[in-house]
Amino acid sequence: MKKTIATIGLCVVFYVSALAQSSPAAPDLSSLKWISQSKTVESFRRQNPQLASIPDERLVVAIGVKFPHTLKMDSVFSNEFSALNVIPASEPENQITTRSHEVYRGVKIIRVDPDGLTISYTNSTSSCSLMSKLKFGDLSESLQQKYHYDPQASLDYQIKQQQAELELRQRLITDSRIATESQNKWIDEALDQETIRQQQKLDRELAEAKQKQAEAEQKQADAAMMEAAKPPPQINQQQNTFIY
Repeated sequence: MKKTIATIGLCVVFYVSALAQSSPAAPDLSSLKWISQSKTVESFRRQNPQLASIPDERLVVAIGVKFPHTLKMDSVFSNEFSALNVIPASEPENQITTRSHEVYRGVKIIRVDPDGLTISYTNSTSSCSLMSKLKFGDLSESLQQKYHYDPQASLDYQIKQQQAELELRQRLITDSRIATESQNKWIDEALDQETIRQQQKLDRELAEAKQKQAEAEQKQADAAMMEAAKPPPQINQQQNTFIY
């Protein structure tokens, strides 16, 4: 029993020593006894017989890094690639590959927040610059360390951002309600003023109509009085005519 424990202990020591001496960016996968179940790897081997001696682990790494679009076409291959935790550590300075296998080229860091990086980048289909926010949880450990990622600080920052967004939303709702009330008040006042103007117009028209009617009646009365004031006609006996 003691010999077995000692043997296991020595193996652990040698394994840890080997890991310490190896590069984290290029782990020694040749010691893994693992066979890929991916159709992508199978197809790649059929098309390239010269790679028959290459272990599946190294082939998965090479294909995933060289042809990242295959990660979206074959879910088994994508899972195998993720299981090997392969994220290129020796990328160009202006390129970022996320843990979800998104590749950003022509990268410029715009802003560093506790929860991630705001970047500008260019893609292969357009020369214009695009912008995106990359969360630290989706970035490599080297980038997390480079920009001093702190999970607790990131969580606190996101909570504050959510609170600020909620306050802004509530303020916008309040401002919108106040604006609506003000607009309704203006509309009511305008309608009231228009009602007053219409009533005043009707009153003027009615007064003018009454005045015209009174004037017409007065003219009729005057005419009647003048007619009544005329002397009666005289009869000329000799000529048998009326003399006025």
